[in-house]
Amino acid sequence: MNTWRQTSPTGRALLVTVLLTGLTTFMFLPLLAVHLSSEGVPAGRVGFLVGLLAFCSQGFSLLCGLVVDRFGTRAVLASGFGLRIAGYALLGAGTASATAVAGIAAIGIGGSLLGLAVKTRLVAEDGVPARDMLALRSTFVNIGVIAGPALGALVYPLGFGWILAACILSHLLLAIRLTLRPA
Repeated sequence: MNTWRQTSPTGRALLVTVLLTGLTTFMFLPLLAVHLSSEGVPAGRVGFLVGLLAFCSQGFSLLCGLVVDRFGTRAVLASGFGLRIAGYALLGAGTASATAVAGIAAIGIGGSLLGLAVKTRLVAEDGVPARDMLALRSTFVNIGVIAGPALGALVYPLGFGWILAACILSHLLLAIRLTLRPA
């Protein structure tokens, strides 16, 4: 709790970002294959799309450090939020092959950009040891990992579109807070 108290308002906003993006990501992720299958997407293509999401998320992480160094955390945060919002919107527009591939790739790459930009800004917090900040960040991530699927299961009967809308809204509000307001 001391780490939270020592964290600046921007640092707290970053931690809330970790929590909310974790919640919405894990509302979305476990139900993606279920949704695609229910839309009539063949099992092989569902597997490809889920694998593409993992590949884009993890594979792009190799380049994110260079991107953050080159363009700065604010620009990378804005790009990550923008890609994720666009990706969720594309998935909401339909599951046609090209649309789904573009949406999945945007979500994965955007998440990779967000993850590193947030970590970079968190460990740069004044007066808070990086180790403590990363531990607090992990706590917020784990809350999303646990609560997100349960929340997704509650919302899913209303339709997958509601989950996508929650993802878009949370990312849009967080983007406004973290990229448009002064740090």
